[in-house]
Parts: sequence; C-alpha cells; structure tokens
Amino acid sequence: MTFVKLIEETLKKANIPLSVEEIWEKAKEYGFADEVKSRGKTPERTIGARLYVDIKNGNSIFYQVSKRPAKFFLTTLKFNNDENKNLIISESKKKFKERSASSFK
Repeated sequence: MTFVKLIEETLKKANIPLSVEEIWEKAKEYGFADEVKSRGKTPERTIGARLYVDIKNGNSIFYQVSKRPAKFFLTTLKFNNDENKNLIISESKKKFKERSASSFK
C-alpha cells in the first residue's frame, strides 16, 4: 500500500477531517500502517509531504479543511456539515488548552 492510498482509506473510514498525526494514528488503529512498504522513522512527515504535494499539483482527491491545526479530507466526501465543523473546532481548542495548561506546570 502506498502512503496516498493509506491516507485515502484512513480518511474514508474515519469519515471526518484529520491532521497528519491523526491520520497516522488512525491508520495504525485500522491496521493500514502495517500494509505500507516504507519503514521510515517519520511516517507523519511523509504523510504531510504526500498531502501537500498532491494538493499543490492540482486535481487532488484531498483538500485542506483548516490551517491551524491543518486538517485534511477527501474531495469526494466534501465536509460541509456545520455541526461537524464545530466539533473539529471545539476538539482543536480543547487540545490547545491541554497543551497550554501542561506547559505552565
């Protein structure tokens, strides 16, 4: 399995936009990570690179939903539901608060 296929299958199964790190975590959870032929030390960076290059080249099956944090989804499953967008925003804020709180301890 290629990284592009791994990203595609992971986003299909998750059915919500995910960050690069979340894509890798979900891929491991779903068992897709074991099917990738690459055994590099930074698969998250490879996933990010594949996404950005694919989107930049045009006619991509992926698109970037948000910038901070950068979340990606499939163009075929357009993520236009306001309720789901609000869920992502609230999850992102929650994670930011957790990181901020832990850095001040």
